Amino acid sequence: MTKRHPVGLRILISNDDGIAAAGLRSLATACDAAGHSVDVVCPDRERSATSHCLTTRQAIEVKRVDDVFGGHIRAWACSGTPADAVKLGLITLLSEPPDLVLAGINHGPNLGCDVLYSGTVAAAMEGTLLGIPAMAVSSGRSTGHGLGKSPHGCWRCFSIVLPGAGRQGFF
Repeated sequence: MTKRHPVGLRILISNDDGIAAAGLRSLATACDAAGHSVDVVCPDRERSATSHCLTTRQAIEVKRVDDVFGGHIRAWACSGTPADAVKLGLITLLSEPPDLVLAGINHGPNLGCDVLYSGTVAAAMEGTLLGIPAMAVSSGRSTGHGLGKSPHGCWRCFSIVLPGAGRQGFF
């Protein structure tokens, strides 16, 4: 079951659209504004449709980029895939495990067979494989985002889904 902390939940956020993505910024700032402790670890560039690919034949470069979020959200950009980013965050970068892994907000929908290829979905799956409740979030619009209300809609969904977060395989 997820735990509450004086500053809310500890949340790790990643994506497949890269550190500069509007959806990532929207989700991270909304979580921070809601009183949660937010860490971001994601690819340094767009890595859509990488599925659950892991980097195995080269070193993954990591750069601290807190300034992307104004300095009060800890953030890292890495040269790896979304699954690499979550694994890196959970195993190496974070001093304690988060209560929740969020992936997104993806630029465009992940529907049907798209989920098999989605780096956003893979980031959430990696969190689940490493024992952390996780959820992938996508925008239903592939242009213009319309992200203004999306993070708030996400929290309504989380409040319904999170009570089941202690179940094995929650994703």
